[in-house]
Amino acid sequence: MGERVLGPFELAILLALLRLGTKATAGAAAHEIELAAERDVSRGAIYRSLERMREKGLVDWQFRSGTVERGGYPARHLRVTPAGLAAVRSAYAVVDRLSHGLGGILSGGATP
Repeated sequence: MGERVLGPFELAILLALLRLGTKATAGAAAHEIELAAERDVSRGAIYRSLERMREKGLVDWQFRSGTVERGGYPARHLRVTPAGLAAVRSAYAVVDRLSHGLGGILSGGATP
């Protein structure tokens, strides 16, 4: 096995970053997660998670010059590393295998 196991919030962050591409910042990722999950995401939670994920080699970032909209403060632009993408693919494969044959239940048409 040996693959990295992602928690649901880590997976959500990585998926949001992949969706955002070159526009990936912590704030934009939080907004993507809030829209998709219909729940609030605190700045502290996302920054703590990003720090841990960077330590694990799943994400990396670089600071870019500040803009007028940000009051001149630099922005941390995020990217998913190859290890992060491999972890997302692994998590997706697990969900795909476990959900095989459950289409009726998961779509709300049947009950277990």
